[in-house]
Amino acid sequence: MSKDVIERLKEEYGKELDAFYKKDSSHGWNHVENVAKNALEINRKMILNLNEEYLVLAALFHDIYSDTDRKNHHTLAADWFAKFMIKQYKYDAIDILEMSLAIKEHRASYNGEYSSLLSEVLAAADRGAPDLNSLIIRSSKYYLEKEPNRDLKTIAENVYKHMLEKYSRTGYMKYNAIYSSFYKKEIHNMYVAIDDLNIDKVFNILMENLKEQEEENVNKTNRGFSIFNFKDSYGNMCSIQESSAASEPKIWLGIDNAKITTKDGTPIDSENMTTFSRMHLSQEQVKKLLPLLENFVKTGNLN
Repeated sequence: MSKDVIERLKEEYGKELDAFYKKDSSHGWNHVENVAKNALEINRKMILNLNEEYLVLAALFHDIYSDTDRKNHHTLAADWFAKFMIKQYKYDAIDILEMSLAIKEHRASYNGEYSSLLSEVLAAADRGAPDLNSLIIRSSKYYLEKEPNRDLKTIAENVYKHMLEKYSRTGYMKYNAIYSSFYKKEIHNMYVAIDDLNIDKVFNILMENLKEQEEENVNKTNRGFSIFNFKDSYGNMCSIQESSAASEPKIWLGIDNAKITTKDGTPIDSENMTTFSRMHLSQEQVKKLLPLLENFVKTGNLN
């Protein structure tokens, strides 16, 4: 049933929702769908008997302005939702107001009285069961989107500071009665994990996440060799690929199709030319490069 109501409302309002969420990786489709599922789970297991359609609507629309104005997104989203839903002539004004206020009150920093039980459940569902690794990765996506050229060590420092300020025992994240009851065990486990957290541990979690993402993007060539495709900072298609060299294991690394131009940038017809734009590296050569690359990831410098 939970899938039915979520999928039905996603289909009905998908056009409006997609316009807001398609560019937001930290507060986008995956997040709001999880919030909707959390809200339904809390409602059913605690036998709260709230209107599930209203719960899901509030969950799906609660972060629509997160990507454009994070500081005020809750107010902007609530206002937009109320105006939009009134024009649909589908729900009573009092019900629209209840959902709109729930959207407005969903943030962790909200410290007022909740206007309804629906509002309190949405706020609890938005936080979800606390999992430190997930919180670290989600926070890193936010920083990487805002400052994509920052080195990973600085990102790890920012994320670590954010974890302490928001999620530690003395953090500003305050849990409402519904959340404290439903996720009591998970909250305790998170506090214990944060007590033992440091910048290096955050950095290692982020590195492991990047490694997992890269492994998911590794494909095979027609001859069965592993290849990973990516773009450089200029937008050129690049790859790192296992070589067919018989003497020893090697890799190819570099730009796939190099553009040949004159000094003033005029393209040169390269149809009858051979270009070598990829390095052919042995294990020993890669070994010598790794310390430099690892230091660059951490500090932004080679040494």
